[in-house]
Amino acid sequence: MARNRTQKGWVRCRDGKWTIHYRVRSGIGWVQRSAAAPSAKGRDDAEKILCRRIKEVNNTSKLGGPTPESLEAFIRGPLWQEYVENREMKQSTLYSINSMLDRIVLPTLGEKPLADISSQDITLLFRRLRAEGKSNKYVVNIYSMLKVVFEVARQHDLIEKSPTRPKLHRPKVRKGKKPVLTPGQIRKVVECFPLELRALCVCVALTGLRLGELLALRWSDLDLETGVLTVSNSLWRGRLGTPKTEASGRSIQMPRQLIERLSEHQAGSKWTGPDDFVFARDDGSPQDPDHLRNQILYPAMNAAGITRMPRSHGFHIFRHSFGSILHREIGDPKVTQEALGHSRISTTMDTYVHADIETIGEGFEAVADTIWPGPIEVEGSDRIQ
Repeated sequence: MARNRTQKGWVRCRDGKWTIHYRVRSGIGWVQRSAAAPSAKGRDDAEKILCRRIKEVNNTSKLGGPTPESLEAFIRGPLWQEYVENREMKQSTLYSINSMLDRIVLPTLGEKPLADISSQDITLLFRRLRAEGKSNKYVVNIYSMLKVVFEVARQHDLIEKSPTRPKLHRPKVRKGKKPVLTPGQIRKVVECFPLELRALCVCVALTGLRLGELLALRWSDLDLETGVLTVSNSLWRGRLGTPKTEASGRSIQMPRQLIERLSEHQAGSKWTGPDDFVFARDDGSPQDPDHLRNQILYPAMNAAGITRMPRSHGFHIFRHSFGSILHREIGDPKVTQEALGHSRISTTMDTYVHADIETIGEGFEAVADTIWPGPIEVEGSDRIQ
């Protein structure tokens, strides 16, 4: 064993492995901490790593803030919060991250010193999640989130190396074929919707909009004369925000069937101002997605004789169905990509191929003609909820 004491800390080598030892300020005073220095090839390397760590500790103390000695202190502290703000995360994304941290990660690892969290700790966490029956997709989401958390900590020199290991911790997610509805099934579901909400179902079936994009539509986003629908917002928990990605903001040339149905819908609605929601409730507020899914869509699917599978037969199935029909009818993946507002197919397709709005409009017409070869026969309604 070799040991070199310094005024602010010391390094140690045991069995060829170097560790650094230093003190951090906590609520009960100075506390001794240690961390592995796997990249150190010798004493000089270990001393440099120690100096970087102590510099961070001293700078934090001078600022009067607590040293992020635990994972929870780091997550609640300014360094992680600054990262979140700089990334301009959407509220839905931030909500998902905070939920995973508060429910899964922090109760297990929150009090553990950040630098002391090992790959074995992460292994045990994921082993517990699998034992609890969590899906591989859910575990992958937690892995991806932790990978970012520890990378931010590493780039702030709070840890030498991230404890997340892709070969050890990232499970393989098999992408199964997503279910879709046939044109006949879509027509049956629409017919089983309440009269005042059938326009909403027709709209999502003939545009493939995400539910948040659909519910965020205001009359100023629709030009029923030219037939152009503009996706400029998304709704999350009753609040308007920007679309999911830059590519999600797009213009759609609506098929004639949808223009006709939305014109009828507008004529029967009391909320028709430019800033009013197209699919407003009786008080003018936007529709609640949970209510629509549980109280409207699921009963309509049941009445239409469609066998629903868990987590696969929400409103997103209309988006999958739309994309499937569009690609089958048009055969151009670039048209499908831009119609759905996806960010990319591949770098080559994104860079060198561009589908204009007229071509995309032909695609929407083809989908509409496939689902409704003739006029949509839907009774009008005097009141829109």
